[in-house]
Amino acid sequence: PMPDPGGRLGMKVEVQSHAWNFPFTESFVILNFDIINISQSAWDDVYVGMYHDLVVRNINTTNDTGGNFFNKGGLGFIDSLTTSYAFNAGGVEETANTYGSIAVLGAEWRDSSTGRTRFFHPAVADEYISQGLVPPAVNPRWWLFGGGTDDQSRPTTDEERYRRMATPFPNPALYVTDGEFEAAHEAWYDRLRTDGQRSTGNWIGLTPLGPFPSVAAGDTLSVTFALVAALKPEEFQGQAGKPIDTPEAQALLANNVGWARRTYAGEDNNFNGRLDAEEDVNGNGVLDRYLIPEPPASPGVRVEFERDADGESVVAMYWDRTAELSRDPVTGKQDFEGYRVYRSNPGDDRAGNILDAATLIAQYDKVGNRTGFNNGFDAVRLDEPRFFSADTSAYWYRFEARDLKRGWQYLFTVTAIDEGDPDA
Repeated sequence: PMPDPGGRLGMKVEVQSHAWNFPFTESFVILNFDIINISQSAWDDVYVGMYHDLVVRNINTTNDTGGNFFNKGGLGFIDSLTTSYAFNAGGVEETANTYGSIAVLGAEWRDSSTGRTRFFHPAVADEYISQGLVPPAVNPRWWLFGGGTDDQSRPTTDEERYRRMATPFPNPALYVTDGEFEAAHEAWYDRLRTDGQRSTGNWIGLTPLGPFPSVAAGDTLSVTFALVAALKPEEFQGQAGKPIDTPEAQALLANNVGWARRTYAGEDNNFNGRLDAEEDVNGNGVLDRYLIPEPPASPGVRVEFERDADGESVVAMYWDRTAELSRDPVTGKQDFEGYRVYRSNPGDDRAGNILDAATLIAQYDKVGNRTGFNNGFDAVRLDEPRFFSADTSAYWYRFEARDLKRGWQYLFTVTAIDEGDPDA
């Protein structure tokens, strides 16, 4: 029975998408769904699934049309990353070999018995089991776009869709021994992985998370997914690499999903859904999500026209130490590494976007690590700070630009970089 008197489930859904333009975040978009119970009754044993028709192909080079366009897919699921994925397993067109995927990042619901918001993800399954609750699970399901029987056919009713979300496939409860189940499980995923090689890979997918014990009237259930793309590594490019789907071929996908998960986790470094000791980077007492490693704050810059010892006119750029005090919002560390100086060339302003035309002309960074040039700051650091009239800033660095053409416009920019993560 539906909880709403009008025979409806009684739901309002608000969606937010999150994307960033750093190199390590451009491979994913995070989608958060706030699912609000606007009925008069609680929902029990709730599952939320992301429906997907993942087709990974180069649409500019393939000659396949109709059903042949959709049936070359190889599919799979990375259990440790709760990620359903697809790749081009059978297409013969020229293309870069890539993955597309749907990753379950996590969820939050309000436990009415305690009044607190709880994290929901298979990573904390033991916590739920210890409290007598059904553990969080992701049950990836696929069915054929057309045809198929039983669990390989399209679910046509709400009851059947719910059953698909709530029941893993293959279902271990239907097998007498673990060995029989493992054999069926391996055969099923081998079929998903290889059907596209035989032009029979036209599968529709559903990646569900549940069961949430209860969502009370007026409560909000927040469920978060990520859409993640990745190249296969270089050794798996070319026609020979298309059907290969191994942990080695998935390495960049796993890395990109990892960044999506870290971004969602924010301050939750151990991914347990709680703000533990030393995780509260900004000291606000709240577990903040959607945090990513950020570059240091931009230094304060001042430009002066000066003359050198020979009386020649030069442009002198001065900047302060603001960037060196920055703390990374994820780690809380002062991970400042160095400075980069950019400059445009004469005539770059004619296209109307001089900022994007600026090129790197100098970099100064810390010595003794794996980042940057390790060339130090002696070439630009002043022995004492420089002060200017009506300017309270202390400028500790000076960069001198010579041989500029009179009558032309130039853009100068100074940015700060951090230590980064060479391993990632």
